[in-house]
Amino acid sequence: MPAYPFQTRFVFPILIGAKPHTVRRRRVKRPTVPGDRIQMFVNWRTKNVVRFAIAPCIKVEPIIMYPWERKILRADEAGVYEWMSLREVGELAERDGFADLLAFFDFFKQYRDEMLDDFEIIWWDPRRVEVIPGVKMWSASNLRKVYIFSGTTWGKTRCLVGRKFEDVYADRITRFSFEVPHLDIYDGPPEDLSDEEFKTAWEARRMR
Repeated sequence: MPAYPFQTRFVFPILIGAKPHTVRRRRVKRPTVPGDRIQMFVNWRTKNVVRFAIAPCIKVEPIIMYPWERKILRADEAGVYEWMSLREVGELAERDGFADLLAFFDFFKQYRDEMLDDFEIIWWDPRRVEVIPGVKMWSASNLRKVYIFSGTTWGKTRCLVGRKFEDVYADRITRFSFEVPHLDIYDGPPEDLSDEEFKTAWEARRMR
């Protein structure tokens, strides 16, 4: 089974089905093919590395990227490359977990090459993602920073409100995400809000 590391910020989109693919450099010895079971890891090459999910690969699309020109050539089933439209590239970037296509291409500029001709889009079925049970993704002490607050700018902090501050496990994230409303209940930096203040603010908002 091919193994791929993911940054922590991509775990949540994967587990709720919002991220159905990843863009990676093509493997030379054992390329990923449809039917493979993709193993997903976080904290790669650290003592805290964990496998948080497995998903079946359903499609692999070879691409040629030009990060500095913000263009992508994608191969069809016959192996013929065609330019992706600006709309298609934007949709690809958002599905892949980036804010927009600018952030997407900025990420791939780290490779320094003007043309990346050995990359591919690896798709999996988001409905068949198998979440590994018992894998702790975040502790209760960090829950507010990761999920409760989706922004840290003064005056623009948005809150994801939970009933309790508990450790978050990978196999509970999907349920947790759909139970939590997205509300503006606090306009200060997260570190200045204690648990009691947060609960008070939440109760006040809920009573409106």
